[in-house]
Amino acid sequence: MNWKQLTKKGCAILAWLGMAGFSGHPALAGGVQPVPKAYDDVAVETVWSGPRLFFSDSPESIYEKGIVFRGIADGDTRLFLHHLNETREPLKAAVLLRPVGERAYITWGLRGIGTPNKDYFQAARESQRRYFEDYARHRADLPGADYDSYRKKVRRTGTAPDYYNIYGSRDLAVTRLEAGDFVEGLSLAKNARFVGTRVKPQELLTGMFDFRTRGPVEVLVLLTGLRDDVPAFAATARELPMDEHPLRGIYDHSDLTYFVKKPIRLQPGQADALTMGVSDDPFFLRGTDPVSGTATTDYGNYGVIYHVVYTLGEATERQPVVVSLNPWGGNFSGAALAAGPSGMEVLDIPPTSLVFSEQDKRETIQTFGHGYTTQEFLWSPPGASNLPLRLFWTREEARPSRTAKGTGKNRGAGDTDTLETAAPGRMRVLYERWKAGRDGGKEDTIGKETTK
Repeated sequence: MNWKQLTKKGCAILAWLGMAGFSGHPALAGGVQPVPKAYDDVAVETVWSGPRLFFSDSPESIYEKGIVFRGIADGDTRLFLHHLNETREPLKAAVLLRPVGERAYITWGLRGIGTPNKDYFQAARESQRRYFEDYARHRADLPGADYDSYRKKVRRTGTAPDYYNIYGSRDLAVTRLEAGDFVEGLSLAKNARFVGTRVKPQELLTGMFDFRTRGPVEVLVLLTGLRDDVPAFAATARELPMDEHPLRGIYDHSDLTYFVKKPIRLQPGQADALTMGVSDDPFFLRGTDPVSGTATTDYGNYGVIYHVVYTLGEATERQPVVVSLNPWGGNFSGAALAAGPSGMEVLDIPPTSLVFSEQDKRETIQTFGHGYTTQEFLWSPPGASNLPLRLFWTREEARPSRTAKGTGKNRGAGDTDTLETAAPGRMRVLYERWKAGRDGGKEDTIGKETTK
């Protein structure tokens, strides 16, 4: 959302949530503490995998009806859409999929579409919770991830494994399309001409869903009138240009796995951390807008699923290892999935309120009283929220300090000289970055790295 929209939104408080840690030790869900005085950055190896990303977010604010995204899907695809109705009338959002050739098959994967809402944080969190709940239901169909097996796979085959393999499940719906057929992707209704999702003025529709095509399929995201015939509208509608934030695009691979190379072994009072999504992050996706052909960058990696895979070392019931999150960039509201040998849990981030807005604080999401277990934490940058995000592992002392300042050993949350800390709105961050480039600022050198 833009600067004006974000500053108008309040923070709704949710009920206190309790959760049991996977090791049996009660998790201090919602325990808010300052970030550690000092911490060490964990060494990680990164792997890109997963489906191709179709990112429909520019124009984000819709002032007229039209086509906001058009692309050809051929294989594993994830669509992320994020649009706000800024007109004075209700609109209908629809995702139209139709075969390019004589026949195509679409297998529907994980889905997380939020209900249109004037509360942008609530819309974003709902969409992510639905997606990760679907992920948890199909977890048995997805391959496990640990650093040792990853290294063995690379040595044996020369290629990194893909940890997204949902299409091995037999429970997924399949749509067959002949020439002239179509399906609406939000409702999965086939050949229904007047379907779509109603979006009232000032409401945000956000979410993502995954699908696999056998045979090329045209994908269009449209904002129409309530009574418009969707395929007829698509035949004559104007393709809307990107707004001042050129994010719309097609990007290769939308799963990013961070393998923490060594087991996390902490002495009481010590902390390790992993920072993701800083302004100079080399892993922001680069692609091309399929409508205009313009080169684009997904600043923020919206639509990307982050997998953090780590092994815990020593931990005890008296001095447990606590996993906590610090949304360093400002307002943050989403959901995540924590998975391990003892089970999995879909978590609200933050657990105790709708939005986390204290940059120098961290909030507990899990507590482990026993070590030597491989865990995986999955999250995705929510629409309407800010990066970067820091994941902390701390081994608690008997009486943890509650007066520490966030002046981390490497770079503290109290620092305020970055775009993320200076501007509470993600679109404000993007605007400043775009403006600097337009005015002849320093050339952007952010690029995507590949794992050796």
